[in-house]
Amino acid sequence: MKVIHIRPLGDVIDHERSADCACGPGGDVIGARTLPQPLGVIYRHHSLQPCADWEAAEHV
Repeated sequence: MKVIHIRPLGDVIDHERSADCACGPGGDVIGARTLPQPLGVIYRHHSLQPCADWEAAEHV
């Protein structure tokens, strides 16, 4: 299963690639109706200030 984190760059805190990040990211489970288990999860981190640059990275 893949885990992707979408994190703001240049925010007032460093966002760690973790569901336990201080910003409280929300996780969206991605799946297919034809498969019994999910394909992955996308965590969308919350910026604490307006950010123009974002990064999407796989958690390994």
